[in-house]
Amino acid sequence: MKRKNKGFLPVVILTALSLMTACGHPSVVKENKESTKAPNSIDRNEAFKLIFFNATGSNETYFRQNTEPFMKKAFPNVTIEYIQSGKGQTIGDLVLAGTIPDMMLINSTQVIPYNKMDLLADLTPLAKENNVDLTRFDDNMIATIKKYSPGGELYALPWSHLPMSLYYNKNIFDKFGVPYPKNGMTWDDVAELTRKLSREDGGVKYRGFDMIRTLLRLNQLSLTYVDPKSEKAVVNTDAWKDILNTMTGLYRIPGNELPSNVPAAENAFFKDQNLAMLVTFGNFPSPENTELVQKWEHIDLVTLPTFKEAPGIGNQYSGASLAISKTSKWKNQAIHLLAAATSDEAEQHGAAIVRYPTIKSKDVLNSFGQGTPLLASKNVKSLQLLKVASTASATQYDDVAHPIMSKAFDDIASGKTDVVTALRDAEEKINQKIAEEKTKAQ
Repeated sequence: MKRKNKGFLPVVILTALSLMTACGHPSVVKENKESTKAPNSIDRNEAFKLIFFNATGSNETYFRQNTEPFMKKAFPNVTIEYIQSGKGQTIGDLVLAGTIPDMMLINSTQVIPYNKMDLLADLTPLAKENNVDLTRFDDNMIATIKKYSPGGELYALPWSHLPMSLYYNKNIFDKFGVPYPKNGMTWDDVAELTRKLSREDGGVKYRGFDMIRTLLRLNQLSLTYVDPKSEKAVVNTDAWKDILNTMTGLYRIPGNELPSNVPAAENAFFKDQNLAMLVTFGNFPSPENTELVQKWEHIDLVTLPTFKEAPGIGNQYSGASLAISKTSKWKNQAIHLLAAATSDEAEQHGAAIVRYPTIKSKDVLNSFGQGTPLLASKNVKSLQLLKVASTASATQYDDVAHPIMSKAFDDIASGKTDVVTALRDAEEKINQKIAEEKTKAQ
């Protein structure tokens, strides 16, 4: 799977779903009451056809080569019609046309809008009836997906995960004689390294640290943007002040000030290579991109910096998830197809080609990156060392709250405002946005 900016093979590539304005539609889906075959009478050799809808950034070639073969092992005579989300083929378009997919691969956070459209089947009873073992999956990944439903239903199974790490450029560390980062560092430890690495040399300005703002939403302390009961912002709190003071403090280190007009953090790190450390998702170069592979020879990773009050905790679950439509007449077969796509064999295959697993098996986790020669010398085992953070709650308004919180972060980091003012203003702006969204939905 390649990113649009060719040359990267991410752990899994997720794009924002285009839902048209479907989330504003009243429920247009009625559950198909046609009886599916009882679990004990499923014929594994039966010929049937399903529609598989992919709303993530992976493509049909990836599906046909790396997912469908495992499904066909479970049901050799299944025919899978593949639909990729795109212009004229969003989930909203399909619903309006009456073409409801049987199975869907969606961004885990999109469980909320898909459920608002009344599309998703609860997988817990389906799994129980069909003896599909849900305890194989990471407990917090399952718990997070349940947070996306009002009653704790399980509307999807985790298929991939995006763990964050601290990536570092060995060349910059070597240039300034600074020891490499280690697994298990805290944010305070990273601040100390940043002080040593933020300097100018030979006319080149090197910055010590940067991070993608997505970590705010997936923070390790499980803080939320919006209260699900009141549907009001809950960011003007001491806990949020502590997180932002810790993270933005790294940009107040002399020489590591927030850039005003420079390439994005990932470009500064992976392309320009004048950034020593970067917190981000896994972005690994595809073997055919020799230029990037060369640059990656000097890049390695360690665990995401942790908070002293939450040792051993990484980012919250974020990834692609597999769902079943409640209207499908093949729901019992579909739950077995999802089980096949997340079997140990399928997950081990995916892990080898850099799709991070969602199951507990150590053998599977240890196989991550084994199909990518460059990663043989990299500290990919560090991805296993932190526990997935729990998700306290999730709402349909988190998407509109995140840009506001990201801007608050940048304003604090750049010294435009202080944390107290920034969070007070952010809470007010989030509440305004929520009110606007509610008005649009009327």
